[in-house]
Amino acid sequence: MEYKDKIGETLKKERKLLGLTQDQFIHGIISKSFYSKVERGLNEISASDLFSILEVNKISLDDFMNNLKDNSSKENDLEIKLVQAFYAQNKAEITDIYNTIIKSNYSERLKLTAILVKATIEKSLLQLDSSIKRRIKKGFFEVDNWTTNINMLQIFCNSMLLFDQDELDYHFKQLFKFYRCKLSGFSFHTQKLVGTICINYLQNCYLNQEGEYREKAYELIDDLALIPDLGMFRIIKNYYKYWFNHDSIKYRSIRKFLIDNGLEEFVHRLP
Repeated sequence: MEYKDKIGETLKKERKLLGLTQDQFIHGIISKSFYSKVERGLNEISASDLFSILEVNKISLDDFMNNLKDNSSKENDLEIKLVQAFYAQNKAEITDIYNTIIKSNYSERLKLTAILVKATIEKSLLQLDSSIKRRIKKGFFEVDNWTTNINMLQIFCNSMLLFDQDELDYHFKQLFKFYRCKLSGFSFHTQKLVGTICINYLQNCYLNQEGEYREKAYELIDDLALIPDLGMFRIIKNYYKYWFNHDSIKYRSIRKFLIDNGLEEFVHRLP
């Protein structure tokens, strides 16, 4: 979660505690349209404007910073639990975490992630309400350079099944153009997200029996930093590469390796 996203969510929480509209809260310091995007993590507020808004609403800077840290910590903990429950295929725990997140003032990104994870585990992703699908897809047109926005990378990563292959190819081409030959220079979190998007793209190519940029997905994964924590992406990339090339001996050997190392649940989702 980006720092600007944390600030936006904490501002929104403070505003709602005061019972104020966005117009009332900002007192003309910045425009309502700009501030609306600050709350959604789409715009970054300057330090001077932030301090002015806090001051005019009589919000202590120390209290705000403490709430900022507390919000971030809780969101991170919930997201980790959500991911762990997903890989354990624990529907009951996912439902409990989902209910906690949806009823809270947590970020739009976390709420969309919870919706996507719950729908995925229930195999109802494609049956999501059209308004939810619009909220997800709309994000890619509201954010400049979405490929550099951790928030949007995470949402795209979790929602790729909602896009048809033409849309996926279009977005993946943007991703490839930005990260090609320089991916290893980005943060570990960014590399992990891009690697996951590449694997999800390959899975969608398998499901849709098409996909223009498979070779580019292989290339991006090969650009990841050569560290053990990112090594699994290369293993899974090779699995898909051998599968698409009908090299059954090699992809079955990878499949066996994964099962032998306790990843049977993950293997069930491979072609």
